Amino acid sequence: MMIPTKFTRSMAGNRSISGPRSSAPMMRGGWWLFTRWLADQYGDFIVRGLTQAPENGVDNIEARTGESFFRLFADFTVAIWADDMNIAGLAERYQVPKWQLRSIIRVQDGPGDPVYALQPLERTFAQMRGSSTISRFLAGSSAFYVELDAGGDQTDLQLQLASSTDAGLAILRFE
Repeated sequence: MMIPTKFTRSMAGNRSISGPRSSAPMMRGGWWLFTRWLADQYGDFIVRGLTQAPENGVDNIEARTGESFFRLFADFTVAIWADDMNIAGLAERYQVPKWQLRSIIRVQDGPGDPVYALQPLERTFAQMRGSSTISRFLAGSSAFYVELDAGGDQTDLQLQLASSTDAGLAILRFE
């Protein structure tokens, strides 16, 4: 699927979406995958709407979908992590149909077989209790993944997100 120039240029135009002006293959591929996911959610006609609309960037995406970009991007980041995990009852919103991302986006992470490129930081509830914090700098329009394992722990775990700019937390619970 080709993404016409007007859309890719306009993505960086409004409300802090960064990157598509970059010629790096990973950046272009990431925006293509987001656009493909939008088309899977709203139909292929959405791409025409995005490229022929008077709005640019986030305003364009929100006008075409009727949803906040923040919600869309959060759902997309869950989808690219959860895709192909065979999670029972996982809504289509949290999948990238037809692509099998875990088999095509692989990196060599030490000795052994390549692994899916999105590897979460793994923690248990016990490790996160008390004063345990995870501190990371995230560039605009990026995600950080943490996999928390209750390990039989029945006590509630409270999470707090602190940020100097707009940030959000998306949680996917599965067994």
